This record gives sequence, structure tokens and C-alpha cells, in this order.
Amino acid sequence: MSAAAAFIGFLVVAAVAAALFESRRLPKKRARFDNRESTQPSDVFRTHYKDHGITEARFLELWSNAAQILKLDATKLRPSDRFDVELGPVKGHLAEDEIVDLQEYYSAECKRLGLQHPPHLQTLGDLVRILGAGAESP
Repeated sequence: MSAAAAFIGFLVVAAVAAALFESRRLPKKRARFDNRESTQPSDVFRTHYKDHGITEARFLELWSNAAQILKLDATKLRPSDRFDVELGPVKGHLAEDEIVDLQEYYSAECKRLGLQHPPHLQTLGDLVRILGAGAESP
């Protein structure tokens, strides 16, 4: 066997092992929310955002997009969920977490809304308040 073939074989085995290891990451992240009661996003809107200058349609769009990007159940999320705790990466896993994708979404939305210096986010509620105060999505 040539050195190149052995190296390619090693890369394939390493990729499969990494994929198996990482396949356990998302269930661990989702387990953080197992004990939470489900709350419909429309109820979250009425409780936290109804009187704060954001439409329900925009809220539902932002909430749904965040849940989809994070690969989490939207009914288990709360405005107080912190990006470095409840929504943070699972310790011991090497892959980039979905939080990076959410940061990219936030940056793109801020740019679309004309926010030159978007504030640093600490919670999911921060994301909704900042992006919800802007224009509706086209």
C-alpha cells in the first residue's frame, strides 16, 4: 500500500470517528431543555414583547429562525436563554456550534437593517429586541 493510500485511509477513518463523536453533541445540547415545559412562541410574544414595539409576525419570524439555526425546539426556548450557558456549545466537542451560525444570522440582519455597530448579545431576548426594533423582513 502506498503512503498516499494509507494517508487517505487514515483521513477517512478519522472523519468517520469525528462524525460519530459529534453526532452525540446535539442530543446533549437538547437535553438541557428536557425539563422545560413547552410554551408556544405566541405566548412568549404576549408575555414578553407585546408592548415593546415589535410585531407578532416579526417576533415569530425571529424566534423561528433562531430555533431553526440552533436546531432546538422553539417551544423550549426562553428570552432569558444565554448564549454562553443554555445555548452555548457542548463542552468536550470540537466542532463549531450552531451559535456561530446564529451570530452570522445576527450580523447579516443587522447589516440589512442598517445597524452600524450592533450591540453584543447575551441572551436570545437581546437578539429579538434588537432585530425586532428594525424593519420587517422583505
